[in-house]
This record gives sequence, C-alpha cells and structure tokens, in this order.
Amino acid sequence: MTDRVTLECPNCQKTGILRVSPEVGGRLSVKCPRCGNVFEQHVDRRFSYRKIPLPWVFYGPAGSDDLPYIGWLSDLSMTGCRVRTEINTPIRGAWLDLEFRLDIDSSEIPAQERDALLKEQNVGIERMVCPLIRVRASVVWTNQVGRNHREFGCDFITIGDHARMMLSLYLYPFHEAIEPE
Repeated sequence: MTDRVTLECPNCQKTGILRVSPEVGGRLSVKCPRCGNVFEQHVDRRFSYRKIPLPWVFYGPAGSDDLPYIGWLSDLSMTGCRVRTEINTPIRGAWLDLEFRLDIDSSEIPAQERDALLKEQNVGIERMVCPLIRVRASVVWTNQVGRNHREFGCDFITIGDHARMMLSLYLYPFHEAIEPE
C-alpha cells in the first residue's frame, strides 16, 4: 500500500502527486519533472491532524508566571506544536509553559457542537469561547531555520479542559487521532 502526498514545485508551481510507502517519513528530495528544480518535501507521519495557525506564542520555564520569550506557532495539533523564534531556543527535554490565542469564530462552530457546549456550560457562547490557551509542554526537537530563526517542536504534557475544548473547536472536525491502517 502506498500513500499519496500532494506537492508543488516552489520554482515553477507545478503540482503533482508523490506516491510513498507507509514506512517513508521525514524530508525527501524531489526533482521537478517540468523545470528540473530539486527541492525538499516533508512527509508527515503524525497521528493527529495539524493546523497551521501562525499566532504569536509567549513561552518561558515551566511553573513560572513570567513568559519572557516570544515566537509564533507555525503548526498546531491536539498533542503538540511547532514554535519559530528569533531568540532563546530552549534545549531538547526542557519543560515550558506556552500561552497563545486562537482565532475562534463562534459563528463557525457547527450547530450540533455549539448546542452541546451551551447545554454543558450554561453560559452564552461568546463568554464560553475564550481563545486564550495556556499549556505545559516538553521540547522534543530544535532546529536552525535560515540564518536568523530557530524552531522547536513540543509535545503537550499538561493541557486543561478549557484548553482541550478550545483546541478541539479550533481544529474541528479533525481533532480526533487518525488511526494507522
């Protein structure tokens, strides 16, 4: 069985389908059949849907009320995130507190989900949808990106009920784990 990955050449914008075996993951070198450009394509093997939100994130040492560092989320799922920053990349294994806001439009929440939430919370939807998220996370990797940026990937360790609900609303309907075949 093979999986299909849709890709686009960054040089000539030709799109195509790359067939890869289920064991293949990570970065692959691909040569464009139209212009001959060689570029890297990332094949993701994660089991949680990821969304590219791009909001600002504040972070600092776990357990601290002070979150002195700033970056931006470049990837988000129910189980973790990727943060890009210009300064102070934490080391692998470090525990951090992260705080960020999600752009959740309550009018886009499916009616069935909204009705269930309103029934549980007994408050108006606008009061319930508070987009501020604070989680504790563990740094699982770090990486240099270009000349002036670094990024790091985190797995969420502690995520409260409110944060879980807001992430699920933001990622809806893809927030459930995707089971491997």
